[in-house]
Amino acid sequence: MRFSFFLLEKIGQVLVLKKKLTSGYTLTGIDMDIVTLLNIIVSLTSIILAIVAIVLSILFFVWSNKSNEEVRKSAERINCTTEKIDALFNKFYDDTFGIMKSTVVAMQNRLFSQNEDSQTQRKSEEKSQKSLLPEDNPRRDDSVGPQS
Repeated sequence: MRFSFFLLEKIGQVLVLKKKLTSGYTLTGIDMDIVTLLNIIVSLTSIILAIVAIVLSILFFVWSNKSNEEVRKSAERINCTTEKIDALFNKFYDDTFGIMKSTVVAMQNRLFSQNEDSQTQRKSEEKSQKSLLPEDNPRRDDSVGPQS
């Protein structure tokens, strides 16, 4: 604010000096020339700022398009990687539960075959014991051994 007052004061001093040196100019005519000069300077500054704004907007548009393209490519790569991980997980899931299922089936078969074998073995032992002992003469523990 001080600078603008200082500037106006200096311009006024120059105008008064010019008026004294040249008698043909009036104060309002000189003021009009300065106002016109200031208008031209402000207009040029405005045009330059407008051009800079247009250039920056074009640059930002180009940069945002590049960024959007990179984000799209990254999203595609992430999607592809996610699909690969999903397929790998499903494969491991199937393999793991396949192994678990086969293990459980093998354990069940082994247990049932052991039960059947032990039942078959018991039946064969019973048959062999029955064939060794006569049925009408049951075995007595007191008949075996020395008699006192």
